[in-house]
Amino acid sequence: MNTDSKSRSTIELIKNKTFEVQPIIRLLSSDKLVKLDLSNSNKKISELQSLDISHLTDYIFSYTKELGGTIGYGGYLEQRVWYQRSELFLKESDNIPEENKRSIHLGVDFWLDVGHSIYLPFNGEVLTCVNNNANLDYGPTIIVKHNVDDFAFHTLYGHLSLESLELVKPGMILEAGAAIGKIGSDKVNGGWPPHLHFQIIINLPDLSGDYPGVAAPANIEFYKENCPDPLIFSGFDI
Repeated sequence: MNTDSKSRSTIELIKNKTFEVQPIIRLLSSDKLVKLDLSNSNKKISELQSLDISHLTDYIFSYTKELGGTIGYGGYLEQRVWYQRSELFLKESDNIPEENKRSIHLGVDFWLDVGHSIYLPFNGEVLTCVNNNANLDYGPTIIVKHNVDDFAFHTLYGHLSLESLELVKPGMILEAGAAIGKIGSDKVNGGWPPHLHFQIIINLPDLSGDYPGVAAPANIEFYKENCPDPLIFSGFDI
């Protein structure tokens, strides 16, 4: 089965609700999820590009409140200017063509307070627990393998706390709803405002504990197939 067929099969499994998906975040009765636009079309984001990350943090959480929410989410396939703050997302140099600079977000972000717990949506086996600690990288990252109706895929949780890497270990078998980690601060999460990067990966090429969360426009068709919209897997009807 090729990647495209596999991603379609996974999406159909979830849409048809052949099994229960546990929410990756446990909401209080007072919580409200609101979708944020953090793409290049948001002029405020461009204005914050050259400023300290604390300004981006303040903006994201105030933006969430302005929309009447307590937790902001979104970002799947958004093109974001801020990745150019780090050489991590540049193929070679600033002189490369735009289509080869990584700028399109492949996961969905949930903007949460530090220490907020994250939970597993499906039964799964912990594959890797790694601290990807480069500037604007994932920071503490956990990848879990799932097998649902004999179909295998993976979930990735990025920007966690350092303590999360002690909570679970590779080889552990966890049930849906088990705690997988907690949100980390900008001191440990790669230098980002506190949030969860949640991503689906159909084919995982290795066990290094990393996988691209941002793609270059030139490669987006491949990644769209291998990383379908994570909201389908989040346990929320949004």
